[in-house]
Amino acid sequence: MGGSEREEYKQSWHYSRLSTLCAFANGGDGGTLFIGIDDKGVVTGVRNAKKLTEELPNIIQHKLGFKASVETRAENGKEYAVIAVKPQPNAVSYNGRFYVRSGSTTQEISGHEIVTLQFEKDGISFTDIATDKASVKDLSTEAVEYMVRRGKERGRMPALVSADNVPAVLRHFDLMQGEKLTVAGALLFHPRPSSVVQGAYTEIGVFSEADGRVKLLRDDYVEGPLIMQSRRRRPTDIRETRPGDVCHKGHLQRDGIPVSERGGKRGVDEPCSPQGLLRPLSFDSQDIP
Repeated sequence: MGGSEREEYKQSWHYSRLSTLCAFANGGDGGTLFIGIDDKGVVTGVRNAKKLTEELPNIIQHKLGFKASVETRAENGKEYAVIAVKPQPNAVSYNGRFYVRSGSTTQEISGHEIVTLQFEKDGISFTDIATDKASVKDLSTEAVEYMVRRGKERGRMPALVSADNVPAVLRHFDLMQGEKLTVAGALLFHPRPSSVVQGAYTEIGVFSEADGRVKLLRDDYVEGPLIMQSRRRRPTDIRETRPGDVCHKGHLQRDGIPVSERGGKRGVDEPCSPQGLLRPLSFDSQDIP
């Protein structure tokens, strides 16, 4: 069996198992920890199962801050404990550390990963939050005009929407919170989005491969509104890179957006995670105009 994202099997109890329970609580579906079963699914039994199931609820409540269902079961005369954890509304930590499940393993997370975890718990995106680092008057009119023009060409924007009324364009795509610009709006249309969020630039590398060796031929950085970065020509041309690949990168990370060319093929190196991304703005997720 070997465990899965929602199940874990251990032959004995140890306080280190609390990190797994923490990870289950941070997941979207919770999970179950079996004590007294090996990773092949064979019931090996656990000593003092009844006492363990009586003590664990208080241990979990004290150490992790939530209640879990703990019960004793038996098979072939051997008792084992079953600890069922429901997903929690807030990010849970164990001894000040945060854990999540990745496949059948429990992994510690830190930095922006903790922030994105809480955003996910709250059902919001980092880029939906209002920012004080930019305002509507700071945006590139060229970028907004490009967005409106391409949207109309593809029949995905009402004909009445005019690039002359920037606030109306932004509100059409929920890129404003009241009178404030959202992080997403700033990233898409600000001439220097890195002044709002570090790493909002495209880093391009052109590589050659010969005799099993990879050599960097040249590199380049493309800045400007995210929605236009893949359309801007530089010594290294990335016009074949899709705008959606650039715009939907996880922008809580401070690194740039890595694009590489090898053997004539280009692509965004880093796979996008579902947290902290720019929403598709009603367009296909890989086809922002």
